[in-house]
Amino acid sequence: MGAMLMMTIGMCSCSDDDNDVVNPEEEEEIVQKDFFYYHMGDKIPLTLNVNNYCINIPKDNDKIRERALAIVRVLKTLNDETYEGYIVTRADYKKLTTQDFWKEDVKSVIVTPSYFNEYNKVVISTPYLTVKLKKEEDADLLTSYAEKYKLQIVRQNAFMPLYYILRVTPESEKNPLVCANEIYESGDFASSQPDLVSGGFINTSGDIEEHEVSPEEIPEGALNQTTTEFMEPGFDGVYKNIHFSDSTVEKRPNTANEFFNKYIGKGVADCFKCIQHDESDGWGFEYYQQYYKDVIVKIKETYFSIGEGTIQWAVCYYLPIKDFDVTPKFNKWVAYEIFKSFMKLENYYEDRCELQIVCVPEGDSYGPRLAYEVKNGYEGLVIDARSGRALYRTSYDW
Repeated sequence: MGAMLMMTIGMCSCSDDDNDVVNPEEEEEIVQKDFFYYHMGDKIPLTLNVNNYCINIPKDNDKIRERALAIVRVLKTLNDETYEGYIVTRADYKKLTTQDFWKEDVKSVIVTPSYFNEYNKVVISTPYLTVKLKKEEDADLLTSYAEKYKLQIVRQNAFMPLYYILRVTPESEKNPLVCANEIYESGDFASSQPDLVSGGFINTSGDIEEHEVSPEEIPEGALNQTTTEFMEPGFDGVYKNIHFSDSTVEKRPNTANEFFNKYIGKGVADCFKCIQHDESDGWGFEYYQQYYKDVIVKIKETYFSIGEGTIQWAVCYYLPIKDFDVTPKFNKWVAYEIFKSFMKLENYYEDRCELQIVCVPEGDSYGPRLAYEVKNGYEGLVIDARSGRALYRTSYDW
């Protein structure tokens, strides 16, 4: 049941009958299903990402790990005290499941799916979920649900005793999303939520997309570069680190929008998009990124910690931009060819380029510049979206 457990495709709590790895001919129908999880009573939408899976292998089982890692290419690793999770492509996962040893190994392994959240960012389902009791006397009720779903109760939060962390097991018949949704929908608990972590910049494209680039599309001299500009990171923006004390509790903003409008400036909230939301042990953590005309502004992420319904701590980065031209002179595939040429690479398989605004020296002052970043490439290397110049940023995360 180990592999079938997490590949349950009825992630919305309305279906349990799709217990196999996603087949290509089934993808369109499956992806369109109604996937979601509950947060503060609201349904938060998800879209199934059929191109990536996470193989969670017990840390104390070296033999399974060695056999699996000899077959798959790991895109990213997730760790906790019990499992090491290896994010892989669908093709590698299918290759693994055809091995003779997999029938035995899968009895100890938990395979979890990945999704795109409402902001189109990849999130990975871990084997865990968090349940909040309505009252402390409901601990026995939680135990009965754990037995019903074949879940393991990992621990109780020592500081917030109503919160419990649970984990699916290789014997579980439903994945964490389904378990969390059904437990919440029972009405017996205050909340129940799966543990979804950021997938970062993993390759979600499945197969490598081909695109033919004509010579006239490439800026003159872009393919013959031998040196780059090394730029000190510039930041001509607003930085806020807000610590709230007990004496100002009534002044705490409840939402990120309230914070932006109050502490950064009126209307600034429209410049930010939430890119990740996590909840653990009763605390919520939200991460925001600034955008300008739908182009990401590549400065450090803004983040909030939320407890008891209000913001307890916040750090905000904001770059004031006005009347900036976000039209590139060439597309991402040209940027990819420039990148390969500059790095002397015959091929490069992590070829996702993203248009962004970076803040770099411009004359005697710091200003925005439009550039392409080649993800999973070489840290700090961007391609200027107008000149085609390869540029190194001395600090990758601004």
